Order: sequence, then C-alpha cells, then structure tokens
Amino acid sequence: MLKLTKCDLYDREFFCNLYKSTSIEDFVEVAAYPLAQTFSNITRDDLVEILQLAMNNVVDPSLKYYMALFDANVTMPGASNLIFHLPEDWPDVDGYPGAEEIVDYVLS
Repeated sequence: MLKLTKCDLYDREFFCNLYKSTSIEDFVEVAAYPLAQTFSNITRDDLVEILQLAMNNVVDPSLKYYMALFDANVTMPGASNLIFHLPEDWPDVDGYPGAEEIVDYVLS
C-alpha cells in the first residue's frame, strides 16, 4: 500500500476528498501532520492546550491529530473521547466541562 504521509490518521479516500473542500494551504497542512508522539516531559498545561486545540477544531481535519496526540500522552485509553461523551461517574458540573476539567479527570 502506498503511504501518503507520515501520519496514519488519514487514508487515501480522505485525501482524495479533502482537496475538493479545502484550500491548497490547508491540504498541505493536514498532509504534513506528524505521527502523534509520546513526550516524557509533557505537563498538565501542555495537555490542556492540546485538548483545547481539539475542542476548538471539532469540524476540522486536525481534530483527529490532536485527539491522537492527547491519547498518546495520557494513560487512560480513549481519553480524548471525553470531548464528546462523558462517563456516568462524571462529577456534577455546571454545563459541559472545559479542557482543564477533562485533563484533571484523566490525570486523577
């Protein structure tokens, strides 16, 4: 199989359709995403920033990258899915939680 990019988040079909709905600059940006890496020195603030980027781009192709990056740097499997679905044991808060509350939950 032909490898289109270093990032495994997007397949051939995705790229075949992406060019139809985006600018060349955005297309190149998505194609240039690296693999989501694990960082040994990542901080809580870094995780909050990554999650905020994901939450601010839920209709953007970068969402998958930021979710994968967040998941690669926390121990909770599928933690980035908390952006969309909260568990039943979620602490009662007013409104939907922000990135800081989600990161604190994942790290606890």
